[in-house]
Amino acid sequence: MENDLIKYISNLSNYKRYSSLLRDEYLSEIPKLIYDNLKTYFNETEKQDVDWDEFKGFVLMNHPNLNDSKVKSFVAYVNKLIESGNEVENFVIKNLSTRHYADRIADTAFSVSTGDAEMSDVADLLREYNLEVKGVEWDLASLNLSENEMFHELQDLKNTKKYSWSIPELELMMGPISKGDFIILAARPDGGKTTLLSAQAVNWCKQLEDDECVLWCNNEEAGNRVRLRQIQAGLSWTTEEVMFDVKKSI
Repeated sequence: MENDLIKYISNLSNYKRYSSLLRDEYLSEIPKLIYDNLKTYFNETEKQDVDWDEFKGFVLMNHPNLNDSKVKSFVAYVNKLIESGNEVENFVIKNLSTRHYADRIADTAFSVSTGDAEMSDVADLLREYNLEVKGVEWDLASLNLSENEMFHELQDLKNTKKYSWSIPELELMMGPISKGDFIILAARPDGGKTTLLSAQAVNWCKQLEDDECVLWCNNEEAGNRVRLRQIQAGLSWTTEEVMFDVKKSI
């Protein structure tokens, strides 16, 4: 990623726009040496893009006291930049652009708080950000809902069929779920995730219509172990009880 950052700001326009966002502690020794010399190079040569062969001589001439080891590392690094071409990973560009706009939006928002800017200025920057980074233009005004639209959306939410948890604490904290909800359940291995989901699947099955079902898609855990948990949840049996009378359990 360091190589991409250095290559990207080797253009004067990009340097002016993004150099203030690069923090010294994030750069290793040689990239930091290059970064520290770019401003002087651009000022003295008035070039729009770094000529890396010229830049090597420029840095070595301006830093005659560099030890041999650092000189070799610097020259090798620049040669590697030359060999790798000008292509820069897209995620690096997006990351820098996002930080650039975040910085501008923060400054503008502060100016709004002091009365020196308008909220429309923030909206304009958000629109520019979406166009440049995401490739889409959001009409922020269209995101505002009228009272009537908001009422109907809340009414639809109220009328949506919901399914309750069997655990009162989950019901209290999360509320009932409805079709389309996406829930991530995370825990350490053998933390009871399958057992919990099996118990809830059984509970939700009781709330479905006759022609509905719960679709269970399994990934890593062995199918017979999952089936055991489901049977236990459905019958409220322990593992020992299921194993004692397997035929009856199914």
